[in-house]
Amino acid sequence: AIALYRITPPGQSLDFAAIMVDVRALEAAGQFVDATDAAGNLLAMEPPLPPKQRRALHEYLSDVLFRQEQARERSGALVVQENVRQALAQLAAAEALGRPHDADAALRAGRAHEWLDEHVKAQREFRITLNLDPSAEPRRQALQGLVRLLEGRPGARAERRRYLEDLLADDGVSPNYLWWALQRALLDALDQNDTGRARQLLDRQARRLKSSDLTGYHDYLYAWIMVHEGRHEEAEPWVHRIDEWLDRSAGARSRLDGYGHLPAMNRWLLGEIHLAARRPQEALAAFDEALRLEPDGVIFLPATVGRGRALSNLERHETARAVFRTAAQKLAQDRSRRARAIERFGRTLINLYEARNVLKDYTNAVGYLALAAELTPPDDEARRLELLDRLGRLQDEAARSDTDADARRALFADAGRSFEQAARLSSRDGSREATLLWSAAQGYDRAGMIGDVRRMLRQFVRGRAADPRMPQALLQLGQAYEVDGNLPEAVTWYGRVIEKFPRLKEAARAKVLLAGSLLGLGEGRQDEAEDILSALLEDDFIRPEAEEFRDALFALCDLYYSQGRYAVAIGRLEDFLTLYPDDRERDLSRFMLADAHRRSAYELRGRPPAGTSASQVRKVIRARFARAAELFALYLAGVMGRAENDPVLKTYQRLALFHRGDCLLELNEPQSLREALETYRQAAARYEGAPSALTAQVQIANILLRNGRLTEAARAVERARWLLRNISDEVFKEYDDGTNRAYWDRYLTAVASSHLFRDVFASPR
Repeated sequence: AIALYRITPPGQSLDFAAIMVDVRALEAAGQFVDATDAAGNLLAMEPPLPPKQRRALHEYLSDVLFRQEQARERSGALVVQENVRQALAQLAAAEALGRPHDADAALRAGRAHEWLDEHVKAQREFRITLNLDPSAEPRRQALQGLVRLLEGRPGARAERRRYLEDLLADDGVSPNYLWWALQRALLDALDQNDTGRARQLLDRQARRLKSSDLTGYHDYLYAWIMVHEGRHEEAEPWVHRIDEWLDRSAGARSRLDGYGHLPAMNRWLLGEIHLAARRPQEALAAFDEALRLEPDGVIFLPATVGRGRALSNLERHETARAVFRTAAQKLAQDRSRRARAIERFGRTLINLYEARNVLKDYTNAVGYLALAAELTPPDDEARRLELLDRLGRLQDEAARSDTDADARRALFADAGRSFEQAARLSSRDGSREATLLWSAAQGYDRAGMIGDVRRMLRQFVRGRAADPRMPQALLQLGQAYEVDGNLPEAVTWYGRVIEKFPRLKEAARAKVLLAGSLLGLGEGRQDEAEDILSALLEDDFIRPEAEEFRDALFALCDLYYSQGRYAVAIGRLEDFLTLYPDDRERDLSRFMLADAHRRSAYELRGRPPAGTSASQVRKVIRARFARAAELFALYLAGVMGRAENDPVLKTYQRLALFHRGDCLLELNEPQSLREALETYRQAAARYEGAPSALTAQVQIANILLRNGRLTEAARAVERARWLLRNISDEVFKEYDDGTNRAYWDRYLTAVASSHLFRDVFASPR
């Protein structure tokens, strides 16, 4: 037809009304594509049709496309968004040609924007519809649309309630509208625990419900309110009564779906009753049945929430969380339902978190709270901020209570991440942002994530000079760099603490740490470190009771000891042990004190001071060896019984035992030699199977020779050779003392073949 009109000779008039009859006939025959193509071809004609006819064509195309997508929605299919956009474009074109934006146009535009998830525009069009004094049906549809769009928005609760009351006040509404609106009005009231208002709403509509074939629906709502009031035992008979009513009304089932699928809703209500009666397994079965009867209707949200609660009550927490997560993913593309669902899911997850938290079940408390934060929409920044802050504090608390080191670190790391995410949302509140950044840094620090500690603290110190945590932040930054081996950067941050806060405790701590970093740098920085530590000990601001004084004194002891300045080290170590006899480093400091006496004796023997007589030097050397032996004995007595489970302490115990023997041997007196022999015998017995036993046997032989006990000395050497055969190569590698099997074999062979022992070994046994 269009082709014929296109070749019509110029000047012949177009019978537009007749053509539209043909186009509508195509539509009536179900040939929508042909009908819309025909209308489109008419719009493309040259010369163009008159404005009035083009306006009618645009309006027709908009109407056809809109009704086609409306039918698709009613069938449960997804609308075609491109068709919806075309419907809006055609409506706009018709209005540009003079079509008024009346109530029908506004309602159509509102529905189209709702389909496109353009909720702000949809709300505006529905409000325009109401302001244009529409007829009854467009008015009801606009009210419904606003109720749907405002669902799940706490700030719009009063407005939404007003629209619902308008619907319920309309005596001319169909049973569908009445049931639809009454459900939502009751849900709003019960969500706020306003059971009195819920009863008023139901009582107000009771006449209309009971006088029609909706009696079962009235009973369902009545039982629903009773369950919410905690009267689940009274409500359960009503559920069975509703089942009986449904059986009697089986012939009217096709009408029930228009009101809401009551069989599914009744199963959900039974599930709530089972939950209230602490029958979670039965509740789960009822919720599953509800979803089977109506997988994607209005019952989807409450039944899903019920399933999650029932699974949680059955201690199936992972599955419960999976239910909420899967449901949220399913509703991701349905913004009108998603808003309500996320608000309901969030409320339920918070309740589940609080229940598990009371029981100190941190694993599942964290799981529920983390999911609540995860499901909160990104644009709800205030809610996300509160949940992430609370989640970080919960993860920190959980970490502190966990006895497994790996689990603790993981939880502290999670706490750091939660606080960091919360900090990003609090940039408009500087004080809160600072606290969250600080908390994130502490979480990362306890998790050993040093790079993240530095990142958080660098953000924290930026522009917060007056924050009382600034000294600690600068100090911690220095430590974070020192841990990673970046000593120059650590020195810089420690210096900033000392410069900006010289009279605070953090500055004293920074001086101790700065000295350690300088020593680590080497490059002749030992004198600088010594000056810092010495000045700190002489500062009247720091008392010996302070931990910084104690740490500075111990660091100075260690510095002198490592430098070989044993005389001054001895004085400092004696001060340390006098001030802190029960300190955590008492074992090491006692060992160092004893060893400093021993080493100073050897040093004095090797380099006697000029102008001192040899007898005086020998006297001092003997005194130092004697004092060292005495101190090693005290050390060994102090660690007895504690070294077995401490590898470091065990090593020092072995060294102390041999060093004591060496000092006693150096004294070379009858009594000291007897004590030395006993000491080496203890060592040989304790470390049998290790290279240390060989050393002990050689020293035993040495002492026996000094006492003229040649045969016993030879036996000690022979004992060493026998022990050597039973020491594995792996043990030599473990000790790593510079010797190996070959060394000891050559050495013991040489000793055994010496003139001292040759005759002894050659004589018959």
